[in-house]
Amino acid sequence: MRLAVGLMAMAVALLMAAGEPARAADCAPVLGPEGYAATRAVDVRSWDVLRLGLPGGAVTVSGRTCLQHYEADSEDAARAGGAVGAMRAALAADRTDILVAEPRLTIARQRRGDSDIWIRVTSAGVALDVTVVEQVGHRQVLTVPQERDYAPLGHMPDYVAAQPEWRDFDQRVFPLRDGEETVQGRRFEVDYTLREGATPADVRLIQLNYRTALLAAGAEVLFADERNTTARLNRAGQAVWLRVWSEEAAINVTVIEQSQHRRTLQPPSGRDYPRLGRMAGYLVDTVERKTLDEVIFTVQDGEQVREVKVQGARTEVGYVPRAGGMPASDLDIQLNYRAALADLGGQILFTDAATTVARFADSGALIWVKVWSEETAIAVSIVQERTFKGTVKVIPAETLRAALEGRGRTALFLPFMFDRPGLRADSAPALAEVARMMAEARGMRLLIENHTDIIGPRARNLALAAARAERVRDALVSAGVDPARLRAVGIGPDRPAADNATSEGRARNRRTVLIREPAGG
Repeated sequence: MRLAVGLMAMAVALLMAAGEPARAADCAPVLGPEGYAATRAVDVRSWDVLRLGLPGGAVTVSGRTCLQHYEADSEDAARAGGAVGAMRAALAADRTDILVAEPRLTIARQRRGDSDIWIRVTSAGVALDVTVVEQVGHRQVLTVPQERDYAPLGHMPDYVAAQPEWRDFDQRVFPLRDGEETVQGRRFEVDYTLREGATPADVRLIQLNYRTALLAAGAEVLFADERNTTARLNRAGQAVWLRVWSEEAAINVTVIEQSQHRRTLQPPSGRDYPRLGRMAGYLVDTVERKTLDEVIFTVQDGEQVREVKVQGARTEVGYVPRAGGMPASDLDIQLNYRAALADLGGQILFTDAATTVARFADSGALIWVKVWSEETAIAVSIVQERTFKGTVKVIPAETLRAALEGRGRTALFLPFMFDRPGLRADSAPALAEVARMMAEARGMRLLIENHTDIIGPRARNLALAAARAERVRDALVSAGVDPARLRAVGIGPDRPAADNATSEGRARNRRTVLIREPAGG
C-alpha cells in the first residue's frame, strides 16, 4: 500500500506542477474504497483555499488541491461498506493524524517534509467526496484598498479599476454550493481590466488572492470555483455579500450590503401627476397630456398575460436623474411606485424587472398606471378611464318591474368600492328603487348575480363577486325586503356581456343582474 500511495502521490504532484488536470482516479494519499467508483477524473487545482472545522476551532488551509467524487456500486455497498471508517483506518495506518472522526466525516493531517497534507472525507447516501490540500506558502499580491476598491479588498497589480457604481438599493444573485441566493440592499460594483501591455494573471491565482483577503477579513466563503468566489462578511451586525468573478483580462467585484427596502418616493409637486410623486434625485423631463386617447396595458392572471385597451384622458410624465446625481436601480424605482400605488388602494396587475401596471379608484374614476424605468429614465403613464353614461343611470321601480316580469332579468350598474365588496354611498338611489319595486311586487323573488370584468386573478374576482352580491342582498334586507325572497351568487368574470378588451366593454361587464325566480323556488 505504501508503494502504491507513494507512486500515486508522485503522479499527482507532477500533474499539479504541470498545471494540468490529473488523470488518475484517486487523490493521493487517499485511495477509493472497495465498492465505490470514481465518477470522473480527479479535479486538480494549482491553488485553492479550504476551511476546516476542527474541535479547537476552524482553520483555513491553502495550497495545491485535489478533489474526487465517488459513488457506491450499489446501495448495499453504501449501507454495509463503512467507507469513511475504512478510509480513516487506512490513513491512520499510513502515519496520518486523525483530527476529526465522525460517522460521515474524517479530517486528517499528514506531515511530509516541511509541508502538511490535509485530507477531508465526507459521505452522503451513496456518494463520497475526498479533498486533499498540499499546504504550501502563498504570497498575497492584492494591493491595499484604494479609492475605487471596496475595502477590505484591494486589487490585482496591473489591473485598472473603472468608475465604481453605487445604487442605494438593488439586488444580485450570488452562487452558492447548493444553489444560489438573491440578496437585496445597497449595491457596489466595480470592473477591472488588464493594463495595456501587461501580462495577465492566472485566473485561479486571481481568485486565490481575493479569497485569501476575504478569509483574512473574517469573511465566510460560501462558494468557490475557478472563476468565482462568493463570500459573506459580518460588518457591525450587517451582512455584506461579495462576489468576485474573473477571467484573465477582466475582474468584477459585486457587493450587496444587505438591508430592507426604504421608501424614498417624494410627495407629488410641480408637474408630477397629483397622486404620484417622483424618485429623489430625479427631475421632470417631459409632460404630455391628451383629453382622449387609447393606451394598451399588460395584465397578468397566473401564467396568462394579456394586453387590454384603455380609453380615456392620458397623462404621461418623464423623469431623468438630476445632473451629476446617482440614478436609482430599476428595483428601487419599481418598489417605490408599487408601495405608493398600494397606499392608494391600487390593484397591481403586472410586474417585471422594469415595469409596474396597476389601477386604482380616485373620486369614483378608474385610474390606470404604468411605470416603466431604465435607471436613467422613468416614464409614468396615467389613463383616467372614460365613464360610459349608459352604465350609471338609476332605473325606476316601474321599469325594473316591467323588465323582470317581461324578460325575467335586468342589469344594474351599482357603484362599489374599488376592488372591495362594499357599496358606495351613491348606490343608495338605485337600491331604493329595487326595494320599492319589491314592496309593490309582493310575490316576486330575486336571484342577485354579481359580475366583474376580466382584469385581475379569476379566483379573486369570483370571491369579490360573491361578496358584492351578498352586500346587495344585505342592503335590500335592511330596506325592508324579506330575506326569504332574495338569493345571492357571484359569477365573477365567467359570463361577460361585452368585450373585455375595451374600456366600455369592461364597464358593461361590471354589473349586478337581478333575475326573477319562480314563486316558491
